[in-house]
Amino acid sequence: MSRPRAFLIVLIIGALGSLPARSETAASGGGLARKPVRTAAANKIAHPSSTAPSPVAMPARPKALAAPPPPDPRILVVGDSVLLGARDDIVARLAGWNVTVDAEVSRSTVGGLEALRRDRASIGDLVVVHLGHNDGASRELFRRRIDEIMSDLSGVEHVIWLNLAEFDDWVRGANDELAAASARWANLEIADWSSVAASDPAYLYSDGLHLPPPGREAIAGLIGARVDAWAVSRGPAELLSLRFRSGAGSALPRPAPAGVLAGPPAFVTATAAGWLAGDRQGDIVGSDGRASGLDPSNTGSVIGLATTSDGRGYWLVTDSGTVTAHGSAGQYGDTGSLTLSAPIVGMAATPSGRGYWLGAADGGVFAFGDAAFYGAASDVPGTSVVGIAARPDGRGYWLATADGGVLPFGDAKSYGDASTQRLEAPVVAITTTRSGDGYWLLGADGGVFAFGDAGFYGSAANVGARAAGLVASSDGYTVVTWRPTRH
Repeated sequence: MSRPRAFLIVLIIGALGSLPARSETAASGGGLARKPVRTAAANKIAHPSSTAPSPVAMPARPKALAAPPPPDPRILVVGDSVLLGARDDIVARLAGWNVTVDAEVSRSTVGGLEALRRDRASIGDLVVVHLGHNDGASRELFRRRIDEIMSDLSGVEHVIWLNLAEFDDWVRGANDELAAASARWANLEIADWSSVAASDPAYLYSDGLHLPPPGREAIAGLIGARVDAWAVSRGPAELLSLRFRSGAGSALPRPAPAGVLAGPPAFVTATAAGWLAGDRQGDIVGSDGRASGLDPSNTGSVIGLATTSDGRGYWLVTDSGTVTAHGSAGQYGDTGSLTLSAPIVGMAATPSGRGYWLGAADGGVFAFGDAAFYGAASDVPGTSVVGIAARPDGRGYWLATADGGVLPFGDAKSYGDASTQRLEAPVVAITTTRSGDGYWLLGADGGVFAFGDAGFYGSAANVGARAAGLVASSDGYTVVTWRPTRH
């Protein structure tokens, strides 16, 4: 489908790095998995259950929506040393997008313009920029350089430029120039990092500029919130499911409308009756296209849901690791009171339903209740974990990374991964087979990779929508995708 290309660029000056491209076809299980680093046991805290079952309401199925142009999943983030350590946090917070973070020590705004031109292939509808720390002292010079960048990005649909933490007297003038530029350029939004950074002394090192772990999480959260707001401005997210069955042949199944969420989906979770999908605000729908009726009460940004073994309860988890228990689910602890070095990106329940694991973007794993700790990958540099999946017997788990890596722990075995392949989009989810002797990886573009005893039954890479999750069944799998309802 052809249409004029509009671009959205998020510029953040920080860590240098880019995600590899991925293929749209399945892979066999013959790849090599990277060896995980085993670390000391994570916190294990038990708390009694005190929640009561919540009622489930089932409204009428929504009408199918007219198909808008598909969203472009590419986001380019350009920055300097301020974002150098925040790359994993940014990639994790923008899970599901095809994120390229290009950040470099001592980069000026001129250097940022060069990076934008070099990274042109990574520019989609949104760009994020965080520049000016190294050449913003002269207001006149900074004004010209802002306009040079925005002139280059004039064809991009939306640009988010983070203003500067006030580490020196001249910074306020530079931030005034950014604010004035937003009046000159209709596609420019200024995200107020200055106010966020000033709100908590833990967000900055003593130089008032660079970021310790809480600051990295905070700046990634600000970027994610502004990207979410832009995505929501395009309208609610229409969910579409594609059912792939063993023996069905190579024909692409017809996408079936599967409900509407207020914002882009943050998770898809299998249930006994099908699946549940939800956005970061806690809006949840079921595989029958109806609102789930689940209690969305929570604090923070919801990134995951896990159900109990009896199907009568569930947990919601936020990116800070705050866990809320509902129905028959017990509250066994969380990381909400801890200072994490990276956000939580996934949750997996134990077979008994009396415990769970939380996985963090940096490879950290936290075990609660009867969940055993089998290791973590938090000592592996550059790890960008996007999901955690447990063995059906609970005696191990896998961590999946955005570049297609799979890290096994405990009795979980490596059946291969996609880390050596050229990916067209980052991996966003991992799903295990019912035997635990294989798994699927799902790319943001709908591409499916099958390993071990996981069968390959087709890919959703060419349906014009972004993938949110893959749910296994006895005879295949369902890929859940989404698209905005307006453009």
